Amino acid sequence: MRRHARTLFFVCAGTLVFAGSAQAQWMDQLKGALGGGDTPSVSSASPGNIGGLLQYCVKSDYVGGQSAETVQTSLMRKLSGTGQGPQTPQYQAGTQGVLQSGGQSLDLSGGGIKEQIARQVCSKVLDYARSLL
Repeated sequence: MRRHARTLFFVCAGTLVFAGSAQAQWMDQLKGALGGGDTPSVSSASPGNIGGLLQYCVKSDYVGGQSAETVQTSLMRKLSGTGQGPQTPQYQAGTQGVLQSGGQSLDLSGGGIKEQIARQVCSKVLDYARSLL
């Protein structure tokens, strides 16, 4: 019984260390998305990826209101004909909640604390989308 309890302890401890490590890595990526570090940055993403992300953010209710929808519509008009619209892989990744820039990516989809932080990133996406117009 003691041996079983000790094994269970080490398995649980290992799982917590892994989960902590994964969370720390995700937090580092988040810092980059919000404008710091060498991880994916909103300001370094392609206009197509920003267009897709903005669609994801509006659809997920992370940004809302008439302003966000107006920016989304205007950006889509601007992207159509530039080769960076809905047909591109970058745009499609954005619609799935994936920020891509500099050969790196950050997946914003998920719940819990990730959802709270995705709202912050989506706010940055909306601001950056406005600057592209």
